[in-house]
Amino acid sequence: MAEQPVLSIQSVYRPEKSFILQSKREFTPFVAAGLLSTWKVFSWTPDALKTKFGHCKIASYIPGTIGDFVTAMMSRDPARTADEPRNSNWNAYGSSAGSYTSGAGLPGSLWKEFPVPPVLKEVNASGFPQLWMGWCNSPQRPVTPMHCDTSHGFLCQVFGKKRLLLYSPDQDELLYADRAYNYARPCRVANPLEPDCETYPLFKHAQSIEVVVNPGEVFFIPAGWFHCAFAPDPVMSISITCAD
Repeated sequence: MAEQPVLSIQSVYRPEKSFILQSKREFTPFVAAGLLSTWKVFSWTPDALKTKFGHCKIASYIPGTIGDFVTAMMSRDPARTADEPRNSNWNAYGSSAGSYTSGAGLPGSLWKEFPVPPVLKEVNASGFPQLWMGWCNSPQRPVTPMHCDTSHGFLCQVFGKKRLLLYSPDQDELLYADRAYNYARPCRVANPLEPDCETYPLFKHAQSIEVVVNPGEVFFIPAGWFHCAFAPDPVMSISITCAD
């Protein structure tokens, strides 16, 4: 892990391979611009995505197509948001928002439009790309509840702004992270904006870092860093994990 506490997230432009490898070794998060030039992110909107790929099925246990999710996302129907307990336990497949793809596999038809950037290939980012698309009708409710991953990952933002709250790995006890888990470690404090401090009193000592990822930016989330994501407006992100 990083030798010094991370108090803020560094923003960089077109980081070189050596910088990314050092960040991986030191488990230091960063936000990078300039890596997604081939994605033409500013030409993508929900309508454009639906027009070209609306027929494509989501690669997940969740039924539906890209078009179905875009329609639900743009309808802004509050009834589509699940009414769950504010700190309900969450498994790696779930989400607290009704209209969200929750890390479904990116349909193969979209891979050519959103290829892995060359420098990320060089640092062994070769995992199956996942699609995180949708919204939540409340800015206080996360679309992805608090958890950490066991692999390094790169979150690539296509459209919309995604807000994340980040907690360092040494705060696992303050977040009441589960002891038994597989590739993702969920937390009992699923939503840090609406914590149940009577049930989870240690959480009041936890310290977060807020990150906003804009279209065209890449957020490096090291393994072990706890995070949750908020999307009060329609968003589309694609994540890619590292093999090491």
